[in-house]
Amino acid sequence: MELADLNLALRERLKELDCLYAIASIIETPGITLEGILEEVVKVLPPAWQYPEAACARIRLDDKEYRSFDFEPGSWSLGSDIVVSGDKAGTLEVFYLEERPAADVGPFLREEKRLIAAVADRLGRMVERVRFEEALMASEERYRDLIENASDLIQSVSPDGRYNYVNRAWREALGYEEKTVTDLRLEDVIHPDDLDHCREAIGKVFAGERATGIEARFICKDGREIRVEGRASCYMEAGKPAYTRGIFRDVTERWRMEEALRESEERFRAIASTAHDAIIVADDMGRVSYWNPAAEQIFGYTPDEALGRNMHELVVAPVYHEQYMDEMSSFRESGEGSVIGTTKEMIARSKDGKPVPIEASFSSLQIGGRWHAVGIARDITERKAAEEIMLAANRELEAFAHTLSHDLRTPLATAFGYARMLENYKALNLDEDSREWLGEISRSLSYMDVMITSLLAYARAGLSGGDSTRVESSRVLEELLQSMKPALEERKLEIEVAEDLPAIQVDAVRLRQVLQNLLDNAIKYGAGTAARIYIGARREGDLVTFHVRDNGTGIPAEKLQSIFDPFVSLKSGEASSGLGIGLSTVKRAVEGWGGAVWAESGRGEGTTFYFTAPAAE
Repeated sequence: MELADLNLALRERLKELDCLYAIASIIETPGITLEGILEEVVKVLPPAWQYPEAACARIRLDDKEYRSFDFEPGSWSLGSDIVVSGDKAGTLEVFYLEERPAADVGPFLREEKRLIAAVADRLGRMVERVRFEEALMASEERYRDLIENASDLIQSVSPDGRYNYVNRAWREALGYEEKTVTDLRLEDVIHPDDLDHCREAIGKVFAGERATGIEARFICKDGREIRVEGRASCYMEAGKPAYTRGIFRDVTERWRMEEALRESEERFRAIASTAHDAIIVADDMGRVSYWNPAAEQIFGYTPDEALGRNMHELVVAPVYHEQYMDEMSSFRESGEGSVIGTTKEMIARSKDGKPVPIEASFSSLQIGGRWHAVGIARDITERKAAEEIMLAANRELEAFAHTLSHDLRTPLATAFGYARMLENYKALNLDEDSREWLGEISRSLSYMDVMITSLLAYARAGLSGGDSTRVESSRVLEELLQSMKPALEERKLEIEVAEDLPAIQVDAVRLRQVLQNLLDNAIKYGAGTAARIYIGARREGDLVTFHVRDNGTGIPAEKLQSIFDPFVSLKSGEASSGLGIGLSTVKRAVEGWGGAVWAESGRGEGTTFYFTAPAAE
């Protein structure tokens, strides 16, 4: 009887071992899923019990249930918790569908209780491992996806210098296909001039160091160069270097921009250092941050003396300080001020305290998010001296004009009057020759009056003075043409005037003088009775350019350069009612208001005279 019990116990233990072996085999099945494992495990449990014909099993895990064949929950059960990572995740249960004799735990043996606990423990560890592997796989998948879709260039290089992995951004940047990457070596990709320092960096990485700030040029498949910068580290296996992990960024465009900026700065410094004008930059607190050599020459301060000091206290006359203080706060916020965007003449002061007349232009720019003021100043001391000389010359011309107008013309008018009286005095018995002589005296006196009038107009044309106001050029021309109507009708001239001539900022008397001289010239040298004259203008920015075009015989090219000189006649050898100073009078008047005058012509092609004037606001 004892032997029979022993054999029975042995058979029961063999069934338990078979169960555990079967479960181990199921778990190790290649490619099997967690659900597949649980479905198979629940099948092998009933045969391991003492009464397999009445046994069934159930596994509950994460709201899912796995049952053996013909499962029904009976009244007699044995169960154990499935614990995963320290938390209950489910249960393992074995039921008897029919009542069986009492044993150690109800109808169940002690060994069966230990078996179900062992299986539950094994399932718990198996579920934990599977979940860890799935999480690891998911993490690796996300990691691979992250690397593959990263915008940076990511690469892996083996110790022998071969590429074993590059991401999509790397392939697209260099133009290689994925299947050809493993054939590449460092020398195929890195620019020859950068290869040595890159190999040195990789050597340090394989020695266990971390390399940062690596800069290099990569050669693309099509021969292009791209500039990259990045870092690299080493992945170790069994204490030995396996491969590098490098992350690089394509900085080609940034490098080009930096190069362009460097070149621009170099050009600026080259220009600024050789410029004759002072170039000064000050920050939003008024402190000088740039001071070129011309500034030193004009104001006397060296860069070391000027940098960091308040620009206004340094060179600006005290009379402007209050205005500067009032506007400084708004300049800090907006970069705007009353002088920004303007060009002004003002008196500055030098290091020795002497006044320096300057012409300065002001602008603003942002550097590092802060507004800076830029001033470009020109020393106009010589120009002011020249203007004084010019003013003195103008005063002499005014005196000359006064002499012509009063001291010379008055006796001339008297002589001319007496000559005309003698011509009309019938009681004076003069022979034919005497009367001819008297007529010649009158004609000469008359011509002398014309010459004096022309000289007076020439002298006054360039004088300062006169009101510079908004002048409607169309109205001035209309009034002029009306006064010239008899002469125009006599010559049967055809005059065309463009519509809406722009308004300009000049002295109206000077403008009339210019237009009349140009019209007189066109009439005098026009195409006889078939003469046509066209007058027009166009505005370009702050200037208006007028043109007076005729259809005359034109002016030879060799005379175009001298026609504005005084006392030059366009048709030499012919009698003229003037001195040849009409066009020179035009030049003096136009240049007097700051404009320019020129002509374009060709023999037989007519002539067009141009002059400019400041546009009215």
